[in-house]
Amino acid sequence: MVAVGRPSLLPGISEHDWVRLANLVAEEDPGHHPLSITVPAGSPLLWRRGFTHGSVTARSPRDAWVQTRDHHRPVAMDMCGYEGDAPDPWLSLTPQEVVTHAWDGAVRRRCVTHGEWYVDEDGLTWSQNGGTLVGEAVPRLGLLRQVLVAIPEEARYRDRDAPMLKVPGEFYLEFCGEHRFPQREYDVPEGRYEVEVIDTWGMTVTPHGVQEGPVVTVPLPGVVGQAIRLRRVP
Repeated sequence: MVAVGRPSLLPGISEHDWVRLANLVAEEDPGHHPLSITVPAGSPLLWRRGFTHGSVTARSPRDAWVQTRDHHRPVAMDMCGYEGDAPDPWLSLTPQEVVTHAWDGAVRRRCVTHGEWYVDEDGLTWSQNGGTLVGEAVPRLGLLRQVLVAIPEEARYRDRDAPMLKVPGEFYLEFCGEHRFPQREYDVPEGRYEVEVIDTWGMTVTPHGVQEGPVVTVPLPGVVGQAIRLRRVP
């Protein structure tokens, strides 16, 4: 992947110049690598010819999704804050916030990168200097990765009161985020569905048996950070 640049660091370069640079890189790249530029989610530069995908900054995946939902190119969130304890609000998100952003972004098809800003005894941080990840979000992002690799490729995003990916009649993954729902109901085609509740912070996957459609009702513990997965079974 090739990133042309970040306009916020080079304010003297115009939008027209960035497009010319992108076209030049694309023309001279024999490998035809994916090409992006890192800009705020609302920037028109994301959708100019030459760029293959968006690389955006935003306060949350929800903000990025709202500003990019009418476009059809892939969107990566290179920056939506870092887990850390710095004076800067951007660099001092709690691990719980980071995990929420990652799940919300993944279900909305807005891939979220992870960064840490804990200063070690040598004055170094992982995001600036590399080294070892020490934050509490890391193992929980490992669970998210396990869930992501099991999502069917044909799953599509559904916009409702909580973000969901689904293959109608086959697969459903909903992230409840900050909501503390007592239960959730799903209207699904006739069939049998394996029901699981995923605690994204507690890193547990709790089975709730198999239910028959056309309505599946899933009880929840009434705490934040819950996800629900339905998978059709024979």
